[in-house]
Amino acid sequence: MSAVSELLLRDRELSNNKSKRVLLCLCIDNSASMTRGGVMGEVNRGIERFFERTDRNSLSRDAADICIVAFGDKAELVCDFGPLQRAMNQVKRQPIRATGAGTVLAAGVTLALERLDHHLEELASVNNNAYIPWLIIISDGDSTEAPAAVERAAAQVRRRVQAGALRTLCLSIGEGSRSL
Repeated sequence: MSAVSELLLRDRELSNNKSKRVLLCLCIDNSASMTRGGVMGEVNRGIERFFERTDRNSLSRDAADICIVAFGDKAELVCDFGPLQRAMNQVKRQPIRATGAGTVLAAGVTLALERLDHHLEELASVNNNAYIPWLIIISDGDSTEAPAAVERAAAQVRRRVQAGALRTLCLSIGEGSRSL
């Protein structure tokens, strides 16, 4: 599908689906350490199960807007905000794979917040609204970035949570992170 066709479909879906949206951004550690013990496979299966359960309920299916950001050596957008079905297809077609030794958690969170802000603007432009969005972070370790970068990202999240503009869920895998 061409980029123009995809944009037209996205605009049509945004304006036609007037369900109040539930914005969910999954921010997933895909550093090499996530391969230990088959963790990355379990994360992918968990995401698929969550999507399948959400898809079974028509209200949930229509309301869910999903974004997936992965962070290892770099932060990358796996799937931008959009309908549940698109995220489901993306994860089935290309499961998230572990890459690189780094864990740029702050960059992943920053990208997720940028995409969230952009999507809220898109929804407002078609007179649609959303419940308080969710940022779900899944990681097995601490960031490898400079502490100042981590603190800036954490401060952004704290401000939004304290203002009632964001909800978070941090899933620490295995030994996990003590600061997640």
